[in-house]
Amino acid sequence: MPVKALRQEEICAVVLLNENYDALMQLRDEKEGLSASGLWVFPGGHKKPDEDIISCARREFLEETGYLCDHLNWIMSINDAFIDKPPVLLHIFRDKYQTDKLYTCYEGQALEFISRQNAEKLKVPEYITLIWDLAILDVKSQLTDNQTINYRK
Repeated sequence: MPVKALRQEEICAVVLLNENYDALMQLRDEKEGLSASGLWVFPGGHKKPDEDIISCARREFLEETGYLCDHLNWIMSINDAFIDKPPVLLHIFRDKYQTDKLYTCYEGQALEFISRQNAEKLKVPEYITLIWDLAILDVKSQLTDNQTINYRK
């Protein structure tokens, strides 16, 4: 008898960077069974079966922060077995924070911009800083000489 393959769960998250490369981070609720419980993470969430990953990232970020990402750039997708088993397929995007837009904590305990240096002092999944560095590298690789004034080196 053929065995039906299990569909892998997919999660999308967004690294929203301001001009100093600080990232908007969410402190997850401390609940038993909640993925990344009590840790600081990039906002995001579960992909619906009929949804593409860009729409998921935009929707989940908006639901959790009230902030609509306009220019999502895909960074990477990984099998994330660092926090939960079985692994989930984690899709990471980045966007540049637009200072004329507001954000609010609609999910979790807190939502705030955290500096890259301070991230290592917080309770974060161990790979968060590596993904953060990739997001910064991606921004820097796409800047023209005229745009570098918008981001500090």
